[in-house]
Amino acid sequence: MKQTLLLIAVLLLSLPFLRAQSGTSGPLSWSYSDTDSVLTISGTGAMPDYTEYYSRPWQSYYMKIKTVVIESGVESVGAFAFNSIYYLSSVTIPSTVTSIGAHAFSSSQRLVNIPLPPSLTFIGDSAFYHCMNLAGISIPASATSLGQGLVAYCIGLKSISVDAGNPSYSSFEGALYNKDLSRLIAYPAGKEVTAPEFAPSVTSIASGAFNGCIKLTEISFPASVTSIESRAIEACQQLRTISLPASNLVLAEGFVGEHCTEITSITVAEGSPSYVVVDGVLFNKDRSLLLLYPSRNMVASSYTVPSTVERIADYAFAGGGDATTADVAIPGSPANIYVGESVTSIGKRAFAYRQQLDTLSIAASVVRLDYEALYAIRANYLALYWTNPTTVLYEYGTLHQSSIRELHVPVGTEALYRATPPWSQVTTIIADIPNSSERPSLPSFKAVAYGGQITLSGLQGREIIRIYNISGRLVYARSANGPSMIIPVSSQPSGVYILQAGREAVKLMVRN
Repeated sequence: MKQTLLLIAVLLLSLPFLRAQSGTSGPLSWSYSDTDSVLTISGTGAMPDYTEYYSRPWQSYYMKIKTVVIESGVESVGAFAFNSIYYLSSVTIPSTVTSIGAHAFSSSQRLVNIPLPPSLTFIGDSAFYHCMNLAGISIPASATSLGQGLVAYCIGLKSISVDAGNPSYSSFEGALYNKDLSRLIAYPAGKEVTAPEFAPSVTSIASGAFNGCIKLTEISFPASVTSIESRAIEACQQLRTISLPASNLVLAEGFVGEHCTEITSITVAEGSPSYVVVDGVLFNKDRSLLLLYPSRNMVASSYTVPSTVERIADYAFAGGGDATTADVAIPGSPANIYVGESVTSIGKRAFAYRQQLDTLSIAASVVRLDYEALYAIRANYLALYWTNPTTVLYEYGTLHQSSIRELHVPVGTEALYRATPPWSQVTTIIADIPNSSERPSLPSFKAVAYGGQITLSGLQGREIIRIYNISGRLVYARSANGPSMIIPVSSQPSGVYILQAGREAVKLMVRN
């Protein structure tokens, strides 16, 4: 008898979970059925936009929903309405729907196909972003307004087609263009080719055009291209070479964004009036703007920004990966980067994800660090030459997600750095960089220049070794890892050099 009563009680408690769950969404009604994992939206009118996925009323069921049925009478799909519904594999959208909001289906990774109704006129930004199994999408003739990043990072996407009657958009070789094929908007990320084909009339490449194109190994832009927008190329993880034409090309800062970790070379056709490549690095013509240091540039293990450079562009040295992991370091990238006295500003996420740095040195001439300039870097040594860090303009998140073992600053400024965000978040701050007015002490170490190398002994074992040429330009910087070290200098011209170890310095004659 007790067992029977217990069983009845269990069944009664289970009844709420067997019944459909329901509620309202603006003027609409919704219901969820556990028996078939179907979410149904019904009624007449527009679905509200949600600022984030967690504000939608069916959020409690996002890990259960497999099918979404939107019934006739519903006029729109709200922003974030079905974002990150992991098991969603089937969607029905009626011909009464005229708009789909931003991120409406983004990161719904089991969607393979989503038929769009002929009534649709508007699709918001990133509506299908990161739908990794979406194989194809057909844009109807009525859809005349498409947002940015519509199908960005849909790595299974083989083709984008557009109804021939659409007055605003066209398709060429499976890629999305504007109507006259002059502007490439989105290339299908999962298309089985290693190099893209371009429409003969293309002149501009939109932001996000090549996002997550995991099959591409090379991109050669035709001579007709005159404009490439910011982050036009991003997360192309097998991309190795980029070739730019000699046309009157205008490159936006950060035209190559993050997570393109395999780029070995970038070339500019001979005769370009605007750009030049030196030692594998892309600059504007007068070399005042450093645009791109390819992730796997093998030229040297150390890189000194040339003295002509006044600005380091957005994403110029950006790597790629997850800031929480250590296995995203880029073999072949410079372990030591020196930003010299000519540079006054560093762009947005310029060094983001550089996670194999030994030393990053930034001169006192830099007066501005843009948004998350040093985001998620990992460095043994960060050397900053500002005697007053409070005078430097920092945008949000300068050191967000970064790991710095030691921060080296000018003598007498340790307390100031410890009181000034974001540098105050570094645990170990060492004030050992001599002020320009400070007279170097007699060296306690020994330095000998001979046979294309400098041999050091008597070091303390952790100081930063810096070498300057006679003009005062920094040509080498690296931390000592023991009481002695050998520095190759055969690539430097013969002449007088100043070698500084911590707060001590010595003058050397190098003969090569």
